[in-house]
Amino acid sequence: PPNLAAREEAVKDLKGEEVKSGSIPPTWLMVDEAHSFAPSSGKTAATDPLIEYVKQGRRPGLSAVLSTQQPSALNSKIISQLDILLSHRLSFENDIKEVWKRMPATLPKDLKEPDSLKKLPEGTVIAADKEINKAFFSSIRPRLSQHEGRERVTKSGNGSVAASSLDFESREYEEAVGEKSYSPREEEALVASSQISWSEALELAESKRKKLLKVLWPTEQVREISKHYYPIWGALVDYYPPESDFINVRVQIDGLTGELIQKTKNGIGRTRGVRRIFDLKPKERKILFKIIQKEPLEYQELKESLKKSSGIDSSIEELLQKELIESYEEDSERFFALGSKINIPKKLSERSLLAAEEMPDREPELIPSEEKINRVISEDEMLETLEFFGDVEIIERELFYYPYWIAKLTSKDGIRILALDGVTGERDPYAERMLRRRID
Repeated sequence: PPNLAAREEAVKDLKGEEVKSGSIPPTWLMVDEAHSFAPSSGKTAATDPLIEYVKQGRRPGLSAVLSTQQPSALNSKIISQLDILLSHRLSFENDIKEVWKRMPATLPKDLKEPDSLKKLPEGTVIAADKEINKAFFSSIRPRLSQHEGRERVTKSGNGSVAASSLDFESREYEEAVGEKSYSPREEEALVASSQISWSEALELAESKRKKLLKVLWPTEQVREISKHYYPIWGALVDYYPPESDFINVRVQIDGLTGELIQKTKNGIGRTRGVRRIFDLKPKERKILFKIIQKEPLEYQELKESLKKSSGIDSSIEELLQKELIESYEEDSERFFALGSKINIPKKLSERSLLAAEEMPDREPELIPSEEKINRVISEDEMLETLEFFGDVEIIERELFYYPYWIAKLTSKDGIRILALDGVTGERDPYAERMLRRRID
């Protein structure tokens, strides 16, 4: 990159100050198909001057940008001078080996997969920067000009402006597939260890693309894959459930919605309806939990179980309108049960809530700030949620972050995202709904 002297010259130029006669302004040399000018074997008339330029040019502030589709065919003396490397998808082993060998920065775990370069989606690059010693994925926005550099907008013969036709990439841009910038700012957080690599996430995303008539070729393209970290509250508590023995349990609560984390056959899931308990009046809450503990619950039995039966009918009506419960009649008796879309556990010690036992270990990690989703549920709200289910004594609590791979898929109909569990690889529709508006 240009050195300090070259930067000083550029500043003088911007300020309109006089530049020393004979000084070299900041200069960038752009060379396309660089392997044709400086091949790995043999020489051309340009080989030695190019090598000299990249070796000595940085002193007076000269820089070079070289592009090639065959990294293995480019002179190694030039590649060894790289400060920044950007690599799109590569197919040939020799080219891939050359890129890995000359990578100017330390590779994180996700990028060390042997097939990472083969599986890059269109428009995605692996970028490596020697200065900050970082390598990462980056998405390049679709071009705004036609092939061969023609302008998108041209003038017609009568002087009016006529829009030229857009190519496929430009249409993607119009459909709001934006450029994702990379920010090196990181912060330490407690993170559940990811078990799914970037290349595995790409394979999973490609397998879930929509297909023509559901069986033919895919109608979507994987535009981008990035990792995001979902907030989860964890707590180890001494739990005293109503009319049951004391038990020591570890539970988790979704940091965005307040729902309890459950164990499912595909990984983790959430309860449905717990977060709505906050909005209930005390009487409504008491009736709801009576029904949860013994559903279906007959009306007269419900009434007798309450010390004060005044206001019971209006509270039941409110719960019915909110679809937290439903009612039916049998043998002239009225019964109540949880609503068909509601899943609230009877107690914190239910087997489905014991997801913590199989959660991966949490370790402090530095993660990019832009990839961390900020929690919505406060610590006080988390504790209040636990107390809905009985007396609890908090032994320890933690806010940690669960990994998800977010894939952006594009088609002529627009963009959709997939959330892939970073531990199990399973698709998580719940996380998709929560993250859709929270990520760029």
